[in-house]
Amino acid sequence: MQTFGEVSSVVFDNEIKSSAVVRLRPNEGSSAEEIGTKIQEAMDAETKPTIKEAEVVINPCQPGSTLFVGNLPLTLEEAGLREMFETYGTLHRCFLVRNKEGLSKGYGFVEFDNYEVCAKAKTTVLAQSATAGEGGRPLRLDNCDAKPATALFATTVFIDFLPRGFSDSEALRKLCKQHGKVKTVHLAMSRDTQMPKGFAFVDFARSDAADRAKRALHDHELEGQKIRAQFSNPLKKDTRNAAGGAG
Repeated sequence: MQTFGEVSSVVFDNEIKSSAVVRLRPNEGSSAEEIGTKIQEAMDAETKPTIKEAEVVINPCQPGSTLFVGNLPLTLEEAGLREMFETYGTLHRCFLVRNKEGLSKGYGFVEFDNYEVCAKAKTTVLAQSATAGEGGRPLRLDNCDAKPATALFATTVFIDFLPRGFSDSEALRKLCKQHGKVKTVHLAMSRDTQMPKGFAFVDFARSDAADRAKRALHDHELEGQKIRAQFSNPLKKDTRNAAGGAG
């Protein structure tokens, strides 16, 4: 297959991997403009690129024109995501990332016609979405060109509804590490009573491990009680000290 440039990240629409957003950076001696020209030539060619005898459809996007949208309600469908952003300008693509069962993972991507429209949409939606996300949290919007796509995905899982008095951080670590490498476990403790507050934050080394843990542990029964798991922003250092728990 023709080489357009160095691949910096690949994000698949779903686990079937039927389509993806691929970010390229120029190889040494080439430029972004030259990559764009090559892609346009491939789009215009009578013989399209193929992988395993399947024709590959290529749709280039302008730098800065794609948004990662996180903390989405799990019940939201593509139509709702599109409706949220299409009033700001032309959308090239709009999709949710889904698991093997076809269920939303709570995040997706929106690609606009140009970066000016993308910037306006990001600013406006952020200002209007303080409680629009899953569990009443604010939506998370990031430009895909700002940093590697893997850095945009959550690596921290918030676990609550823990059994009353549960304080065994090692047991929680053991439960979580079945799904991937665990960096830290922080059980929240009351400053006044030093008793567990019934929730914890678990930091994973990789976002895919956090995703597996979040799906497996949500409604998991621990000591006779169903716990709840959802993605979270990483704890700040001072918050960790206040929360207590094990590293």
